[in-house]
Amino acid sequence: MAVSCRGRNPAKRDEIVLYIRRKIVSGEWPPTGRLPPRSWFETKFNVAAHTVQSAFRIIMEQGFLVAERRLGTRVHPRPPHLAHYAVWAAPGSPLAAAVRVLRGVGRHIRIWNTLDAVLLDELAGHCYAGIFLGETPPPEWRKCLQDMESLPVTGLFPSSAHPERHGWRASEFSGGWQRRDVEKALVRQLMQSGVRRVALLRLAQGHDAEYESDCRRLLLEGGASCPAGYFLEFSPDAPEQCANVLRVLFAPSNPLRPDGVAVLHEKLLPFLAEILSEVYGNRVSGVRVASFGYAPQLPEVNWPVRFLGVDMVKTLLDGLRFVDECRMGMNPAPPQIVRFEKEE
Repeated sequence: MAVSCRGRNPAKRDEIVLYIRRKIVSGEWPPTGRLPPRSWFETKFNVAAHTVQSAFRIIMEQGFLVAERRLGTRVHPRPPHLAHYAVWAAPGSPLAAAVRVLRGVGRHIRIWNTLDAVLLDELAGHCYAGIFLGETPPPEWRKCLQDMESLPVTGLFPSSAHPERHGWRASEFSGGWQRRDVEKALVRQLMQSGVRRVALLRLAQGHDAEYESDCRRLLLEGGASCPAGYFLEFSPDAPEQCANVLRVLFAPSNPLRPDGVAVLHEKLLPFLAEILSEVYGNRVSGVRVASFGYAPQLPEVNWPVRFLGVDMVKTLLDGLRFVDECRMGMNPAPPQIVRFEKEE
């Protein structure tokens, strides 16, 4: 004798949720399209009305359905697999700041500070059109993302960690995501403004003799120089050490003090600006400063600065454009790093 499935049945409820979601994600039930009446689901799955109601409640909470009086239950006009995005970004990072800007103009973006099982479940449940990664994820996550064949993935991957080389399907940004290229552009910016003696301030991360040699060669070719000891590497965790070195460098008694400074990491800019104001006050010193930076999160300093860097809002928008075109079955161009220049 057949056993009736009617009554409380979480397994059947979840089966209905999965069935509806698959129909929507596949496009068989398009946005704003009406669903069959709930009695149809009762018959198809041999369940009671409250089981269907429970399934509908879950998938409405997930954003796939909307119920309107006299119109019945319809597919949401902007279901999450077409309109919501996940972004993996460190708290307080320029990428997180860009997300907040885009949220302010109505984009549905959720920031994840960590890659965890909850995010993995939501990605597998088609809760996002795609994911934007602030950096290359660990190997175990690459495998998980690779298994989600329909999920567009993009992010700020260095060229040495191109996703295709790690066996997972995604797209990196094009447009020269090589921070060194931008740093060298800062040096060129200073030379174009007429400086002849340049100091370079870089974040301490292990000395790179080849990179230092490249920068010095670039300066010499442009008719400028970086005297011995002016290629400086500092840690923001040692502010007093940084300040003392800069005081000596820009002291009026120093006949070789620089007339230009390339700040190769924006975290060092506040230290420099504070020392310049301390040494020169409100006087025109002739010291030109060019700094790397991320818009919209530029450091506020009390010294004229020429910023050159990455516009994270426009860069993220192009990443979302890539995701959208993937979802539409197109063969999109890789997303682009969008640079900017700004005088403050």
